[in-house]
Amino acid sequence: MILSKHFVYIHVPRTGGIFVRRIFQQHAPSSWEMKTIDDHPPARNIPAPYQILPTFSFVRNPYDWYVSWYHYQKQALKTPFFMEISKGGTKSFKDTLLTIFEMDYNEFFKMDFSQHPNLGGYSAYLYFMYGFELDAVNLGRFETLRDDLLSILGNIVPLPTVLKNAIQTTPKANTSQHKEYSFYYDQELRELVRQKDKAILEAFGYTF
Repeated sequence: MILSKHFVYIHVPRTGGIFVRRIFQQHAPSSWEMKTIDDHPPARNIPAPYQILPTFSFVRNPYDWYVSWYHYQKQALKTPFFMEISKGGTKSFKDTLLTIFEMDYNEFFKMDFSQHPNLGGYSAYLYFMYGFELDAVNLGRFETLRDDLLSILGNIVPLPTVLKNAIQTTPKANTSQHKEYSFYYDQELRELVRQKDKAILEAFGYTF
């Protein structure tokens, strides 16, 4: 999470957050008074003085997000959670995702998902991060991150030219290595994601 005197940025993993952090660290005006909170706290953990400010974040096509998350975990991060559900990274992408779909999200996220049954792990995670009212957060799309970042920020605060240029030209950051996401889906898994992440797919116009 990044705090400033103008806005709060909520960092959801695998949605361009390292790129956004780098932009702010290197090019944001000092007058914005930027502060970083490590890890990935949800919106409900925004410190009290900042709760009245506009918040923004990014979403990603669920089909693509699952693939990016799996390979980044397997190649680099290897969190205890991933190592447990993937049996030390030995499970395939499909088997790992099926394990996630069988989780008790109420217990894992300490939230009541009873009004949102049959969710995919990505959708449950977004609701954990943002709350069930997604309209409360300015959400850009990972696929158009540079343009959306310029648009969202520009609607909140005047942007210095150096910051605009940095958003447009700074190289991507922290990418995971994998094939195009469609390679990892058979028809069964593709349909499961369509069902379980339906709300996110439809809200942001995503398809396979």
